Amino acid sequence: MIQLDATYTFDNGSKSIVFSEGKKGTITGTYNEGNLNGTLQENVLTATFHNTKVNATGLIEITFFEKGFDAKWKQGIEPGPMKGKWEGKLFVEMDNVLPKKIFESSIQKSDIETQVLKLINASQKEQKEFSEALFNFVRKNTEYLWLLPCYDTIIQSFEYQIDDEEISGSINGFLWSKDCELVPGKLFSNKSLYFDTNEEAFSYQPNEETDDLFNLLLDDLKISKIELTNSFKFIGQDKGSDPYYRLVNLLRTSLYATLVKAYYSSEYSNYEIAQIIVAPLNDQELDFIKSLGDMDNFGDDVLWAIEDVLFCFGIDINDENYDSDWNQFSKDYEKMAEDINDKESYDNSLIRM
Repeated sequence: MIQLDATYTFDNGSKSIVFSEGKKGTITGTYNEGNLNGTLQENVLTATFHNTKVNATGLIEITFFEKGFDAKWKQGIEPGPMKGKWEGKLFVEMDNVLPKKIFESSIQKSDIETQVLKLINASQKEQKEFSEALFNFVRKNTEYLWLLPCYDTIIQSFEYQIDDEEISGSINGFLWSKDCELVPGKLFSNKSLYFDTNEEAFSYQPNEETDDLFNLLLDDLKISKIELTNSFKFIGQDKGSDPYYRLVNLLRTSLYATLVKAYYSSEYSNYEIAQIIVAPLNDQELDFIKSLGDMDNFGDDVLWAIEDVLFCFGIDINDENYDSDWNQFSKDYEKMAEDINDKESYDNSLIRM
């Protein structure tokens, strides 16, 4: 039942452990804070662990089942009651659960809707496996955090249709509220983006010198403009496109996070929030990046990113209520900002203030 050389997660997915075969039929386990070594009888591993972080040794007993394990442990190697507990889950690779398109900037709301529609007719077990894989992916790739509120918005819309008996299915297997708490609130590697409405530019913290948004995104991802250009050449292929996809998805996440913070602060007018929404379109670097390596489609991806973020707030940018001028096909972003500000409650546990 044990899966050797496979990754298990425990402590609500925040830690991982890999078991492998050791000397003379023993089993070793390597995890974030130490290692263990013991013997396996049927599906039970009896072992001694050593926590290198706090230099502690103890006993552990792990019982494996099909896709995880239950463990109990104690400090010290003398016999006694096991008081500590681990609940482990076999890590599910993202490619086995979600379509490859999840990694691409071209993923659309309709793709997610189609996927969720299939899943509401799947078993609760399959829904749970999907949710866990999605959260594990976002924990490791926080630039994709925008996916969680997007999926949540779609799942809730299907819940209303199920309740109204418009469609059949169930969303009971999806994991959201408590799992949102497990996603790191710190979105980026070292800093968080802050929008200075006075300067109409982004800076890392209030009162710091502002800089263009795309320069900050590239800096945070440690991606050069040359790497961005080269990766753009391989869009739709199996290689080389990762920097481009990461940038566009970090754009979604940083814009989403900034709007959430603006909503919670209650200090931004509708006009100022509208300026935040269109900030990527007004960025001085946008035209320059589009000119690199003939990246004209980059502007379309920026616009789609804004649409995706607004959808997370329940706003359909193509709704006629937001058409300010049919002849020019322009959008009333201030009306969208008003609708965001008018929400009586926006329950969001993904962004830490």
